Amino acid sequence: MASADVQAWFLLFSRVGTVTLLIPISVAIWQRRYLNRPLTIFLYYKILNFIFNLIGQIFIWFALNDYKVIQPIVEYLGINDTSFLSITYHSIDYIFLGWFFYLLFGRKPYGIWIWRVAMLLLASSIINYLFIEGYKTVGFFNPIADAVFVFGVAAFYLWHLYKSQLVLPLTRNPYFWICFGLILPHLIGFILFLVGDVAQKTNFPFFVFLSIGKNCFLIIAQIFYAIAFWRAPYARFIPLPSEEKTA
Repeated sequence: MASADVQAWFLLFSRVGTVTLLIPISVAIWQRRYLNRPLTIFLYYKILNFIFNLIGQIFIWFALNDYKVIQPIVEYLGINDTSFLSITYHSIDYIFLGWFFYLLFGRKPYGIWIWRVAMLLLASSIINYLFIEGYKTVGFFNPIADAVFVFGVAAFYLWHLYKSQLVLPLTRNPYFWICFGLILPHLIGFILFLVGDVAQKTNFPFFVFLSIGKNCFLIIAQIFYAIAFWRAPYARFIPLPSEEKTA
């Protein structure tokens, strides 16, 4: 497959992925009267995720169709792609998912540590973005730390659900669907980020294929998030120590 075709497929899946972000947001708005505090936080997370993805798509559109509009920004920052926007995705992962799981676990013993780790990784990522690996590349630390954090806390909460032995079936538990949706793309995302920086510079078509694979899982994840919001009425049957202790 020609390089131009590979890039075209990448852009297509990227656009489709951005549009599918509206699916869980739409379901959440439909079910808004059932959203408790954690689900509301997750809705804010998805809205910001959509906004930042849209900004990236707009930037790409101008780069391909009206470069002069963004030329001053590109030349001032010295950038060749949208890697400089990656810090926005990492930041909202740490802030909103850290907050989300903090509410689910409560202050003690797990919730407070998840929040502290999230804030530590946020600070480390910003320092790395500004002063170490920089903003002009995919980098190694930031994407790896993000993927490990999201995958780790989601998997840990699934283990917590299993140990809790709730009467409510997992398929009706909105937090189960959210965790499942978080795990899938970040599993392949871990592999992508592990080789992403090198692949982007030495074998761009391979990097694009990996990115397309991740985007496919991200699209599937939006369906899981939509199911989670659809199951929002059942959230009232799940004890939330975070709500009781921080309200």
